Amino acid sequence: MAAPPVGRYKIGPITEKDTLIEFAITPRNTVKSLQVGDAIQHLAPGSEDSSFLPDIREILPLIQDMPVYDDDVFIIAHAKTGTHWTWEIVNMLMKGSTDYEKMSKARRQLEFHYPDEFQNMPRPRVFNSHLLLHHIPKQAIEKKCKVIMVQRNPKDTVVSLFYHMKASGSFDAETTFSEFLSSWLKLETDTNHNWFYYTKKLQKMLYDQTDLPIHNVYYEDMKSNPVDEVKKIVEYLDIKRADDFIHQVVDKCCFDNLKKADSTKVAALEGVPKQAFSFMYRKGEVGDWKNHFTVAENEEFDRIYNERMKDIKFTYKYTLKTVD
Repeated sequence: MAAPPVGRYKIGPITEKDTLIEFAITPRNTVKSLQVGDAIQHLAPGSEDSSFLPDIREILPLIQDMPVYDDDVFIIAHAKTGTHWTWEIVNMLMKGSTDYEKMSKARRQLEFHYPDEFQNMPRPRVFNSHLLLHHIPKQAIEKKCKVIMVQRNPKDTVVSLFYHMKASGSFDAETTFSEFLSSWLKLETDTNHNWFYYTKKLQKMLYDQTDLPIHNVYYEDMKSNPVDEVKKIVEYLDIKRADDFIHQVVDKCCFDNLKKADSTKVAALEGVPKQAFSFMYRKGEVGDWKNHFTVAENEEFDRIYNERMKDIKFTYKYTLKTVD
């Protein structure tokens, strides 16, 4: 199990006005979580005195009131769908340089910090978040800042999330993928940690926010045709970048190069050893779910997906065509 956090924040007292739920990670492992609207924060043991994340009850309204610049960019994505990758690419594109960011992606994640911690952040600023559009700064909507959302097929997402949470000590080492998948599919809380709820909200963001153009990126398309997908991002950002520069960005941001570069960055979060986040990069493949799902699990997944996502407009690719 995870060791107590060693961060510099504190979680304030839980009162009867707060919504405290038991979040089932696996059939045997639950974690207490604070819920504010449809945002959630897991409470690690000892977080009352030492947490590496700010109290969500405090941080959420502060994020929404955070002042922004016109050239700020916001990347919104569910966990394990390609946030690191997209964030690094967008940083290079915005700055016109293929130098890797010195700071880790977590240092630029909205819900991981108080807004005043971003005051000295050099522009152009590229933020990321696992929150949703209605959680990010109101000024970002008012000023029509660029918003990029990233998606990945849910089968590979849940596999990646399993290894991420296992490596971080969120549940015991004996927990199997089948056990984790079972709990993941049964999750019904309307929060940003629920992939089904989150993705429905992404659809509403994309199709109902007509006054705020949002760019949708699919992980699988970035893997199969990265140059064309990066060109689309360049066009959306309304910047000009030469083709040779785009090719350099694609090369610098391939999985293996990003994994190597990650070891040179400033620790993900203050007070947390760098090695504690060494599990962020695993395979980065499309179709790895086939190595984990049984036939019965795949059929059950499809049944639940079709039932819960019957009105979804997104189309996911679960494999990539190979070229002989």
